[in-house]
Amino acid sequence: MAVTAGAARADDELPPVGGTRGPIRVLLDKPSVQKELNLNREQVAKAHKVLDAVQARYQADINATSKLKGPEVVKALKEIDRKAAPDIRKGLAEAIGVPATRRLLQIEAQDYGVHAFLREEYRDHLALTKEQLDKIAVLDREVGQKAFGTTGNDAVKMQVLRQLNTEGVARIRKDILTDKQKAQWDKLAGPHYEFPYPF
Repeated sequence: MAVTAGAARADDELPPVGGTRGPIRVLLDKPSVQKELNLNREQVAKAHKVLDAVQARYQADINATSKLKGPEVVKALKEIDRKAAPDIRKGLAEAIGVPATRRLLQIEAQDYGVHAFLREEYRDHLALTKEQLDKIAVLDREVGQKAFGTTGNDAVKMQVLRQLNTEGVARIRKDILTDKQKAQWDKLAGPHYEFPYPF
């Protein structure tokens, strides 16, 4: 489902961002994603400049985490991600347009798979309960164990992981989410994106 160009609007129309350390950069460099977003080389370069600028803005904070230990590091990085997310959404919307930014963030959510529901930015957006999170955590471990217990090279394991994540997300949607949460997730993740193999 290729997107059409559009002007930047309020970033509250856009899905959550997976943070400064999310897979956006990798996704932007994939020809299949560029085709899906209808991006040319110049637009991809502009998007990378946005991400570079945001990372530079928070680099001192990121460097400061090296002085922390254990849970403090995780907490600090999550706070940086929370602060950086609006800058990323706004910058990308201005660089490549709102429709392409929305679809990119939807693909990012799909790329996280089952684990997306355990990430703070998505978990809070869906207002998941502890009971729901506990069930999802069990499924997340199962997916990881099955995928990385598969024989084959890394590309094969990643393909298995994507398939298991697709099936796992469908299970979460069917058996764990409320009707309201299903609608929220469908908007957040958008139409299914078929990750090519190899990706």
